[in-house]
Amino acid sequence: MVNTQQESERVLVLVQRYARRFTRDPHDADELAQSTMITARLGWKSDLQERSDAQLRAWLYRVMQRAW
Repeated sequence: MVNTQQESERVLVLVQRYARRFTRDPHDADELAQSTMITARLGWKSDLQERSDAQLRAWLYRVMQRAW
């Protein structure tokens, strides 16, 4: 079983990396990453837990694109 805290930290690092690519500015990247994580958490459905890592990354990327 995956530790939820470890999984959350891993996803946050991924989101922050994506955000830096989008914004090219550290402050904007932090804001975008935070916004993405909040939106993702609100939109999280139990069926997403069953998806592969690649599908999760793609979904987070779409959430970020819409936020940006």
